[in-house]
Amino acid sequence: MDIVFFKPEHFDIADISGFDIGDFTKEENREFLAKHIAGTFISDGRIIAFAGVVVNVCDEIGHAWLVPTIYLKDNYKEFIVEMKSYVEAIKDTFDLKQLITNAHDNEQIIRWLTWLGFKKDLKSNDNIYVKDL
Repeated sequence: MDIVFFKPEHFDIADISGFDIGDFTKEENREFLAKHIAGTFISDGRIIAFAGVVVNVCDEIGHAWLVPTIYLKDNYKEFIVEMKSYVEAIKDTFDLKQLITNAHDNEQIIRWLTWLGFKKDLKSNDNIYVKDL
């Protein structure tokens, strides 16, 4: 699996059907990805997922996010191994103390977060997961 810096064209050719992008249009999501630290995960010439972090250097917290494609389920094991290294690189690059994310009731993403060491924030009514770094 290769991880390359995200380019807006990647989002245009990726198949994210079945992934709930919320109230945003594909173009709005594309613009969001282009403005933040993001990686494109590629295996066998297919885009598997986009992942990244919105860094708040003032409070040393990174807000992690993931946009899977239809190919993630076929490359899940390889992806989560690469993600562990990716999370470490983000931590080392930005000297963050914590990562936080929302799991959106997605069982696959919750398993991924748990494997990466995230824990559900029991103080929150939302599906917020936190990883101390």
